[in-house]
Amino acid sequence: MLGSQHLPTKRSYPCSALSTYLVFDALIAHGDRHDRNWAVHVPPLETKYVEALCPSFDHAASLGFTLTDQTPAQHLHDG
Repeated sequence: MLGSQHLPTKRSYPCSALSTYLVFDALIAHGDRHDRNWAVHVPPLETKYVEALCPSFDHAASLGFTLTDQTPAQHLHDG
């Protein structure tokens, strides 16, 4: 169980989240990360919420979304 000393602070969370997204991109060999794949949520001024890095998105092509059922078999056949 994590103690509170291991939880990200409001100040460190964006850096922690961003580094996690970058590691995930590296693990899945995501080659299409660009400035239009990131977003920051900016809440209305009258709320108690703070700006936050939005969840990472646009991983579909790197996760095999565009592959058909025949593609893996073709790769195995072709070597």
